Amino acid sequence: IVYRAMLFSSHTVKGALNGVNVTEIKGARKFNLGDISVESEEMVHTMYDLAYKFVIDGKTIVITGDSSYNERIIGFAKNADMVVFDGSFIIYALKPPENSAFDLDTFLKVKVDGKTYKPSGPYAGNFAAESHFKYEDIIKVSSQINSKKLILTHLYDGRGGKPDPQTDELKNKVVSDLKNAGFTGEVFFAVDGMEVGI
Repeated sequence: IVYRAMLFSSHTVKGALNGVNVTEIKGARKFNLGDISVESEEMVHTMYDLAYKFVIDGKTIVITGDSSYNERIIGFAKNADMVVFDGSFIIYALKPPENSAFDLDTFLKVKVDGKTYKPSGPYAGNFAAESHFKYEDIIKVSSQINSKKLILTHLYDGRGGKPDPQTDELKNKVVSDLKNAGFTGEVFFAVDGMEVGI
């Protein structure tokens, strides 16, 4: 929560968890929530992050969470019915980034509730990592996972929060690149309120 407050203009965590019960999950785990089997797997991101696999009535949904390239996601999500995939950098399908470097020094000077924050410990994340899958990795990993449905989400350019214009040209390029890499499922570009059946 502090990490998100550093990214946005509020720079406060006050009230962020009012009325919320939190159960923190760390590492690869398996458990059940009623009839739903849940599995978690560590991902690679600037902040500690997990992917989740949900299985109910024989159907599997995997959510990558924010992540950059790592081999674990391929086996974790292989042949899932639906994968909700961190597609932040699809914007670069049409034009590679001019400068995608994350300015850690500037970021760590941001104050939240009047204090600077420096992540530490085993669950602090990895600021040396790419913050999201590179475009070529989105294509490579998605084709290796080969889910029936791929929902690309977290769609922005990753540097400054500009919304992805989601042009037909961009969507067509992404779908074409996925198909050329061997992806055979359906591709969706997430928008708020979107519903996709399994």
